[in-house]
Amino acid sequence: MLGLSTTVLCTWETLLVVFPTGLENGGRAGLIYSFLLSWIGIFCIACSLSELSSLAPTSAGQYYFTSILAPKRISRFLSYLVGCLTVAVWQGIVISSGYVCARLIQGMLALNSATYVPRGYHATLLLWAAVAIAVLPNTLFSRALPQIYGFLFYLHLLGFFAILVPLVYLSKDTVPATTVFSEFRNEGEFPTMGLSFLVGMMANVGSLLGEFMAIIITSYSGWMCGNPEM
Repeated sequence: MLGLSTTVLCTWETLLVVFPTGLENGGRAGLIYSFLLSWIGIFCIACSLSELSSLAPTSAGQYYFTSILAPKRISRFLSYLVGCLTVAVWQGIVISSGYVCARLIQGMLALNSATYVPRGYHATLLLWAAVAIAVLPNTLFSRALPQIYGFLFYLHLLGFFAILVPLVYLSKDTVPATTVFSEFRNEGEFPTMGLSFLVGMMANVGSLLGEFMAIIITSYSGWMCGNPEM
């Protein structure tokens, strides 16, 4: 469960893909401050969901929480609505995960081959390939999932340093700290700097959304442990 929850978070891997968005909209300072704000917001939501998961551990998750907390006259409708949104989000997460993999592969190809020209359809084909490959361990090799999660957990931790250390060591240009913490950019040419900051904030929010996935997994595992039939 620790390996699954950690790899689902996908924090630094996501930042590798969406980082340029924050640099263009918000700049260096925008990325730093929006990350702190995003973390505080996600942490508050995570605390609320964790409390609900502890109160009512169930595989139903959010739509069950909605049904017991909403007013009786609209609880069924809101619960159904949340259930539909949850299904849509799970499907979107599958596609977004495949997109992250596709962009990372394209980035590695562009880095190691001067003749490679990234195309949009390349990313689409790589996306579907990543999704298709992910289907195999979840179907044919489902019994080996605990070992796979454990391997990915260590790969996630070691990969962070494998990426960070070369970036820091090979970096030749440095900027003053005042530039890092005070330089805002609006390269998207939005009407205001505040709007540009919020657009760039999506880069940090995206890297922290896995928090919800980890809570949902914890909720489901708690339900399984408390269900004698499972």
